[in-house]
Amino acid sequence: MLAVSAEHVRLYEWALGELRDVDDWEAVLFMPDWRERKAQSSPDPARVHGTSSSGRDQFDQRLDANRERFLEQVGGLVAEHAEQRRWRQVLAFGASQQVDRVSEGARGRIEIELADAVNVISENDRGRLLERIESAVEESNRRRELDLVKAAIDAANTPSGRGAAGIHEIERSLTEGRVRHLVMDAEAPPPDLSQVEDHLVEQALRTSADVTPVDGEAAEVLREHGGVAALLRY
Repeated sequence: MLAVSAEHVRLYEWALGELRDVDDWEAVLFMPDWRERKAQSSPDPARVHGTSSSGRDQFDQRLDANRERFLEQVGGLVAEHAEQRRWRQVLAFGASQQVDRVSEGARGRIEIELADAVNVISENDRGRLLERIESAVEESNRRRELDLVKAAIDAANTPSGRGAAGIHEIERSLTEGRVRHLVMDAEAPPPDLSQVEDHLVEQALRTSADVTPVDGEAAEVLREHGGVAALLRY
């Protein structure tokens, strides 16, 4: 999890309901070559163009550029942490443009997702910050589950698509060792279906397939297709 502002970024690790500090970066922006310039006096006020304002604009532009470089550099450092810790995803809180800069700096090495466009860098209430993160994780999981279910069903409905849906089709694909990722309804299936799902999970694990139980909207969509779907290896 990232807390992002223009000149300060904090990195945390959330696991099993606990939040741990990982790293903290703060920009040090030196602009020694800039000083506010005074406009020259002129008997004609209409000829005064305000060089002071021009100098301030140049300073602001260079300051923004330095902030952008700082955020991009932090993105690379976040990617290093992600690779070392084998994170699958990083959720970020902050202005969308600033989070985008961090993501650009990561250069695709880790997915950085905007959780909420709110500045939490000065969040002093640790409990409140943890609530924000847990809520963001829940929402992200539901979106990812829905995307996974739709991808499997779309593939199943596409000629020569690498997908399958329904108990019988999944059983056949598992027997052939073709299932890459099994997706199933986690919301209390009927007892007869529960026993079948247990068998499917055993087969999936035996053939090194991923297994994801889904809730909420993803489960509702999946029920329309027999409560189980899969992405196939071939």
